[in-house]
Amino acid sequence: MLIPRARVAREELPELLRAGGISVDVVPAYETRPAGGEQKARLAKLIEDDAIDVILFTSSSTVDSMVELLGSDAPALLSRVMLASIGPITSAAAARRGLEVAVTAETYTVDGLLDALEKHYATELS
Repeated sequence: MLIPRARVAREELPELLRAGGISVDVVPAYETRPAGGEQKARLAKLIEDDAIDVILFTSSSTVDSMVELLGSDAPALLSRVMLASIGPITSAAAARRGLEVAVTAETYTVDGLLDALEKHYATELS
């Protein structure tokens, strides 16, 4: 089985497949790179100006990258914005970084994350 994925990823799936007797090749298809320093001021200003309603975290590495970009101000800045996560592992990564996730997807896909946001807003507006 071929698994194209991020360069940095958890090993649970390949290990589970190998334990089941499947030959697995993992090929890095992309890597997450941090934004440049000039983006910190721009992002912080957008958050402070209430120009961002929701930030979606699609992996633990996106949480780490966001916190590293914003630095020590990250928890305070991000408390001004609703945070949504693709699943419990990503939500746990956010919690370890001092962030409070308001919405966690039940189906761990981008579509599942968008469904969770839709459900959240539908409940909030009714």
